[in-house]
Amino acid sequence: MKKNLIVLLTLIALSGYSQCTTCTYVYSGSGSTNFNVNSGEILCVNANLNNPNINGGNGTICVATGVTFTWDNMSANQGWTINNYGTTNTSMTGGQGTFILNNKNGGTFNFTSSNQISFAQNGGQTTQFNNETGGTINATSTSLFLIQSGPTINNSGSIYFNKFENAEATLNNNAYVNVTTEYYNHGGLTNNGLIEVNSLRVTDKNLPMINGSSGDIIVQSGASIGGNMTNNGTMEIKGGDLTISKNISGTEGWIRVENGFTNIQCGGSYFGTNLKFCDVNTSGNNPDSQCANAGTYNASVNCNYSTAGTPFPVKITSFEAISRANQIYLKWNASEASNFDFFKIQKSSDSKSFETLGRVDFNNESMAYTFVDEKPSEGLNYYRLQLNDLDGTQKYSKIISENFTFDGDYFDVENPVKGNMIHVFSNITEPKIELRDINGRLISGFISKIGNNEYQITVGRKTSGLMMIKAKGKNQVFTKKIILNLD
Repeated sequence: MKKNLIVLLTLIALSGYSQCTTCTYVYSGSGSTNFNVNSGEILCVNANLNNPNINGGNGTICVATGVTFTWDNMSANQGWTINNYGTTNTSMTGGQGTFILNNKNGGTFNFTSSNQISFAQNGGQTTQFNNETGGTINATSTSLFLIQSGPTINNSGSIYFNKFENAEATLNNNAYVNVTTEYYNHGGLTNNGLIEVNSLRVTDKNLPMINGSSGDIIVQSGASIGGNMTNNGTMEIKGGDLTISKNISGTEGWIRVENGFTNIQCGGSYFGTNLKFCDVNTSGNNPDSQCANAGTYNASVNCNYSTAGTPFPVKITSFEAISRANQIYLKWNASEASNFDFFKIQKSSDSKSFETLGRVDFNNESMAYTFVDEKPSEGLNYYRLQLNDLDGTQKYSKIISENFTFDGDYFDVENPVKGNMIHVFSNITEPKIELRDINGRLISGFISKIGNNEYQITVGRKTSGLMMIKAKGKNQVFTKKIILNLD
């Protein structure tokens, strides 16, 4: 029995190294950590290795499963190919030359520098990041991750940036990209997965920017589209304004704006085939402002979350997640139900694998529903609704998300407003709130505390229409759109 156990442990130990077997040099946990790896040569890292002395160039380094490899002096200028099955950490700040990262299933590649990371591709050289299914690339501590002219990112796994700029390079996303602050795109983009960013800025360098039919772009704090773009999928502006100053075309594409101001400027357009649009808090759900030129806007109003051409047992006309008091409140509205039975509320940490949190039965007397996630996770929480018909048919709503921080700021407004009383939920101490009309004029009002983290704003003068309400927290500014009708 003891002999069999030793054999089993040996097989387990060796199995982690199975991907890195064709090797010129091997590091297995002992011996020299000085290597000279040149073109056509492979260094196999089959044991944890911390900051070796690696010289040469244009060679290949293979990091085995279960191994942590740290190499702070890595440079793209020397022309490395990295096959990463384990965990690789580097404080490299980029370079100009051939650098190929093949991040494999289960591999994690961490850029640890807090400085700007910049990659460029010289003539005759290749800079490429291939993140395979199950792979993770992290660049969340860097001030800016910049890919300049030439490099390509092919993503089928998960990539996390703090700030990301695609400057005349190419991003092909088939899975998940997250940008904590700003994503600035003036390069090539093809998205058939999920891109989630805080703010989005697009300008034009005449490279194709395509949000594919299965693509979803979710923006938390405003988007400025100043480059020609094809939208065949969905774009959701959950907070902040949407400004369109160049052409967004496409087929069956959909844009949804939740709280900010939508402005289609002259020189910009949202014009294509069967395009859909919804500004949730604007009367008629059309853009707040648009140029009168012909060919500016031809989208049909559609606030339903359903995928084009897919019949739902019920229409979901709104679905949102809001942080409040260390919980996440889910709210949705449904309409046009036909033989509908119940909703299942499902949650995910990666937008792919979902678990069921609970069930809400359909009520023919009400189209408004709520559910509370009492144990949200720090960071991004993803939600969807499973829609269950009486005949057993199941469909799914659009995936939404909420970036949650324990004891973080929150600001929520009861909408629609009833009378001249605006009900506000916020944990901001003595919140400084501004209320302005669509022309930017300040509307007077009186704020009073009516409960724990609950306030009431009494509008000072008779007014009506679309209003913008703004409050400043410790780390962010909250902006919400509301509709007042006091006439």
